[in-house]
Amino acid sequence: MKVTFEPDAEAELLHAVDYHNRIEPGLGDDLSGAVEEAIDLAVQFPEAWQIVEEGARRIRTKRFQYGVVYLFEGDSIHVIAVMHLRRKPGYWLDRLG
Repeated sequence: MKVTFEPDAEAELLHAVDYHNRIEPGLGDDLSGAVEEAIDLAVQFPEAWQIVEEGARRIRTKRFQYGVVYLFEGDSIHVIAVMHLRRKPGYWLDRLG
């Protein structure tokens, strides 16, 4: 299955990884791994996760308070946001087009 990222979602992930690595070396890398695991699960079971808005689904990461918001269409997953679950819910809604 093809996985693509909205540019803003990719920037969010890079920012979060950098921030966590500054808190503790390696912590951001752990976050990146947790996001990758979440995306892998979404690829395996794309329709298993909660629909949060207009067909967009969200899967939570393990260990970190982050979620991956994605659209599933045919044989592809498009990541809309890599969001902290306690900050600004819904800020990504305008990315749905």
